[in-house]
Amino acid sequence: MYNSPLQSMVQDGEEILRNLDETSRNLEMAIEHKFATGRRLAEIEATYKEMESEYLVEQLYRDQPASPVKLLAADKELIRDAELVKARTSGKLAPAWNMLNRARTEHSNAQMAFEQMETRFRATRLASELRAAILLTFAKGQRVIVSHLVTHHSHQKESHERFNET
Repeated sequence: MYNSPLQSMVQDGEEILRNLDETSRNLEMAIEHKFATGRRLAEIEATYKEMESEYLVEQLYRDQPASPVKLLAADKELIRDAELVKARTSGKLAPAWNMLNRARTEHSNAQMAFEQMETRFRATRLASELRAAILLTFAKGQRVIVSHLVTHHSHQKESHERFNET
């Protein structure tokens, strides 16, 4: 079956509109997922910060044997950081720290997926606008041709009638 150029363009336009509709739905889902993971990340971060603060307070006030050596503030901070790293990797904070890192990764992935869907939506929308412009131009061209044919036909008819009158 032969498709005229206009039929092919209309079919292409319909396909682009279907793609635009699908891409719109995917973009909406990506937006929802991005915000859901963002909320989850914020909740987990707040919970983790509370746990970390409690841990640090415990470390600050725990009984330590008296040391004849006075530690400098910088040394105390290094010791505190080392204890915090240990607690995050294998200690009391490890489960919460791992959950926080998973939430960060999930949110980062959701952000990346959103950006990709946003780009795909823009490209599909531009393709549909281009196809619409082409169809509109084609339709205007058809109207010009039809208008020209009608005008030409009416001139021929007038000439024919004048010829018959003589």
